[in-house]
This record gives sequence, C-alpha cells and structure tokens, in this order.
Amino acid sequence: MGIASALFGFFGVDREETWKVGDKEYPSPVALFGLLAMLVGFFVFLTGLLGVCAAKYKKCCFTMPFMIFSIIMCFVMLIVAIIGIVGSSADVNLREAMCEGK
Repeated sequence: MGIASALFGFFGVDREETWKVGDKEYPSPVALFGLLAMLVGFFVFLTGLLGVCAAKYKKCCFTMPFMIFSIIMCFVMLIVAIIGIVGSSADVNLREAMCEGK
C-alpha cells in the first residue's frame, strides 16, 4: 500500500504546476499533495519492511524502529480520524448557518 501511495504521488499528480502571485511563483497545493503522498508512501513502506524483518529475524535493530514507526503512524491516524469526525459533525451546522441563516 505504501508503494501504491508513493507511485500515485509521483505519477498521478502534476508536480510541476505553480501558482503565480504577483512576481513570485509558488508550488500549487496539488503539487504539495503529491509530495506528501510520496513521503507517506515511503514511510508506510519502510514501516512494513521493518515489520517483516522484525517478524522474521526477531532482532532489536528491526523491532525497535518498527515499534516507534507504528506508534507514530497510530497517533497520526488517530488525529486525522478525530479531525474528520469533528469536521463531519460541524458540516451540518455550518450548512444550516450559511444557507438558512440560523
């Protein structure tokens, strides 16, 4: 799954797209999303590889980084899930406030 995310970030997004604001050019958010997808894909692939090595060799040099990366991934996914839940519950209230004036 990590390789698929990294490949999507590399091939699926136009990373060369820029936005011109005044005299300066900035990378578009879509291009930054592709870079983020590549980084996350590499992180997931590395975590999976360390997990396979930890299960096969049962050495601390594989198990400890796998444990640390897994905990980091757990906290990040928990934060994203909480943000998603909060955002989805506020969507109805925001729609009512903007459309109906309540």
